[in-house]
Amino acid sequence: MSITIRGRVVRGLGEGSKYVELYRDSLRRSLGIDPFPGTLNVVVDGGSLSKLRELLKSKPHVVVEPPSKDYRAVLAWRARVDGYRAYLVKPLASRHSEQVVEFIADVNLRERLKIRDGSEVTIDVEEEPGSSTP
Repeated sequence: MSITIRGRVVRGLGEGSKYVELYRDSLRRSLGIDPFPGTLNVVVDGGSLSKLRELLKSKPHVVVEPPSKDYRAVLAWRARVDGYRAYLVKPLASRHSEQVVEFIADVNLRERLKIRDGSEVTIDVEEEPGSSTP
């Protein structure tokens, strides 16, 4: 089943590059990509929020192990942002509100998709069959 979520690009907390670098080896092993050092932050539209909540209750495609015991795992779902392959990532220790999701990819998504703060994006996430939790 595929879930489509809509939202708009927002500025993050300025910490994405630090954490992508810290988790880089784990991300390479788990996701099979060399991630761009930063994340794309999207605030999900109110109409898509219930879909996002359900998705985040589902089994992730990948669990990215932390680099040490001082950090927590990151859940990841395969996604497409405006058609480009990316991963929706949900750090288990996040300071974002529930309405903000982060994406990583092998490129700078802002440059590749020619988007900036305020740009509207469409996100397609493939759910694995039977992955929803009650």
